[in-house]
Amino acid sequence: FSIYYVNTLTDRFVEFSAHDDYESLGIEKEGEDFFNLSRTNILRVVHADDHGRILSAFTKENLLREMKKTGTFTLNYRLMFGEEPTYVSMKATHMEDPEDPHIVIGVNNIDAQMKRQMEYDAAKAQTLTYSRIAEALSRDYYSIYLVNTETDEFIEYSSNRDYQVLQVEQSGEDFFEKCRHNILRLVYEEDRELALSVWDKARLMSELEDGRTFSITYRLVVKNEPVYINCKVIRMEDDLDKKFIVIGVSNVDEQMKRERELTAIREKANR
Repeated sequence: FSIYYVNTLTDRFVEFSAHDDYESLGIEKEGEDFFNLSRTNILRVVHADDHGRILSAFTKENLLREMKKTGTFTLNYRLMFGEEPTYVSMKATHMEDPEDPHIVIGVNNIDAQMKRQMEYDAAKAQTLTYSRIAEALSRDYYSIYLVNTETDEFIEYSSNRDYQVLQVEQSGEDFFEKCRHNILRLVYEEDRELALSVWDKARLMSELEDGRTFSITYRLVVKNEPVYINCKVIRMEDDLDKKFIVIGVSNVDEQMKRERELTAIREKANR
């Protein structure tokens, strides 16, 4: 946007190579009191939310002290062009001759770069939040499956140790066919007919039409004991992901036992 040549002994300055947009701000092109004029202009052309930070950082003493330590001084802030803020980066460097009291200060337009970075940071934060939510929710599940309903390919996530002993496939093809095979091998005999009817692809997909979810409870035989599980099926709603369903398998045995006990108590009370 602009380049300034500043004498740090006298504070005299001259501006070179100003961009047309920058010239519209009406900032002095040369003068005798660079740092004090800059502070006045900060209040006039810098975004109000950046005033305090810039005024405290952009002093002659602070600038020279930082340059002595690192060789450069940089500061990012927003300039106001009318009603629109634009991100810029100020960078100050010494001249090559160590005896030369002049410094060069460049004001560079970094608006597109900063906006891309903010979009990336926002997306990253959202992804991290979603992953934490998913991780928290997954603790209640024996297992979670992602199934492609066009190809019947599937992959399992977050398999619980108790569920792993059943030796159910963790990925592969023919999801629904493998379900039927595992039902005959693992589901409690009295619940097999119910489970087989559920894991029929045509029936399940009709149940999931119009964004509905589907849930079913039956018993698996785990370590020779019948254990109630609940399978909740959700169809992905995004246009790119509609071909996928997510299946959460949770252990609801304690819950079912409590409900049976409460039912027995109610029946006894009614009698």
